[in-house]
Amino acid sequence: MSQHDFNIANQTPASFRSDLNGALAALATLSSGASAPATTYSYMLWYDTTNDVLKIRDDSDTIWISLFSFNQSTNTVTVAESVVESYLLGVSQTWQNLSGSRVFGTSYQNTTGKPISVSVEGNASSSFQVSTDEVTWITLGGIGPSTYIVPDDYYYRQTGTGSPTLWVELR
Repeated sequence: MSQHDFNIANQTPASFRSDLNGALAALATLSSGASAPATTYSYMLWYDTTNDVLKIRDDSDTIWISLFSFNQSTNTVTVAESVVESYLLGVSQTWQNLSGSRVFGTSYQNTTGKPISVSVEGNASSSFQVSTDEVTWITLGGIGPSTYIVPDDYYYRQTGTGSPTLWVELR
């Protein structure tokens, strides 16, 4: 178990070597310890030895996110529920009828933090598309009744003009 601030100060060669070895030991042991490291960084890993949980610091360096729980006596690992839920379609999601607020030819972005399912019906000459950047679009299929999976942070649209007869999303 070792923790370090990962700041190697300007110092004598012997102190530098000791400081560097301490930083490398902390890195090799995932900054493990009974309490969180005093100095944190975005995406930093920490093995919480009190609870046997591997955690990662969020991108804004404000909270720890639990990734895995370890049972040292049975040598088993469990994925943290919050991690599983962020990738599973349908978990903590409901179908929402967005027919009145969606228009063909307009792009929307999935910002829910997890994949969504989209089902659209309407203009027979249109197609459903997804994009990571709103520049390059990939056509997934024609007009429904079809259901498409849209990953988190992806853009999606139904080409064509007019309004859909039905636009529902599992979000």
